[in-house]
Amino acid sequence: EVARIDRAGTPDPKAPAMDRPAKVTVAGAALLGAAKAAGEITDHVRLTATRDGLNVLAEGDVDRVSMDFRRGEDGIEVELGGTEDTYTSLFPLDYLTDFLKVVKDQTLVLRLGTDYPFRADWDGVTKGTYLCAPRIETTE
Repeated sequence: EVARIDRAGTPDPKAPAMDRPAKVTVAGAALLGAAKAAGEITDHVRLTATRDGLNVLAEGDVDRVSMDFRRGEDGIEVELGGTEDTYTSLFPLDYLTDFLKVVKDQTLVLRLGTDYPFRADWDGVTKGTYLCAPRIETTE
């Protein structure tokens, strides 16, 4: 039997403050479906937020999957701050898929920036925040 840990007096961890100018609201199940499709051809996915919506792109050696979640359709909302019209980052699918399996019944609010970790918040049946670091591409 494992004893419970007394967290009294222990502060909750704080998410680091980072400028993530894109805010996208999307259903967890829809994003999980896109991640599963991407997982058939590669181990990473590119998330791109624009004024029109969210694009999920996966490119393998011989195949490509691109799914668009359009603003105003199926509860998709997009707000872009900053000066750019496009914010994009590459993420590892294993972490993303594991996370999305847990929150597939939630509405997620994603905060994205170019080459920044994304932050996902949800407040439904459960409540939480998830951070996922981007996959770093080198050009050397």
